[in-house]
Amino acid sequence: MSLVFLLYGVVSIFSTLIGGKLATRNGMGKIRYVFLAQAVILASLYVSSGSLIGGLVSISFIALIVYLMNSTMQLYFIDWADQHVPEARDLASSLTSVAVNVGIAIGSALGGFVTTNMKLIDVSWFGGIVAIVAAVLAFINYGLERGARKANQEEDGLQGQYEAKTL
Repeated sequence: MSLVFLLYGVVSIFSTLIGGKLATRNGMGKIRYVFLAQAVILASLYVSSGSLIGGLVSISFIALIVYLMNSTMQLYFIDWADQHVPEARDLASSLTSVAVNVGIAIGSALGGFVTTNMKLIDVSWFGGIVAIVAAVLAFINYGLERGARKANQEEDGLQGQYEAKTL
């Protein structure tokens, strides 16, 4: 068991490094696909759990995917605060840990429900469903953000045209 935790920790370190690079390169645009990959990996645990090697590979991929999102969420919250409420930047920097803890609480409750009413292995595919819901919400959020950005660019362009005409 110690070796499994060591493997999980080592993979998590690489995940954090990759997550930082992802966050600086349109992380919110890519996080939608991270959730979809997470859904596939969680669902694969249902099949791979019968094999020691397969289970370890699935757990390694879970460790890899989990920490990819932390830096992206942190940067997103801080950027959002900078644009809309700059004085709340400090609060925004703490929202990632709050969101993660809320997610852990909800995930624990759902996991408890699944293990009480189904088998333990069913947590894997149920988690995949939750990750798909997260991906759908991320797609919606990304579309709304793109629409707002586009509207702001058009408004800035119209404002610039108005100012040029009045000069």
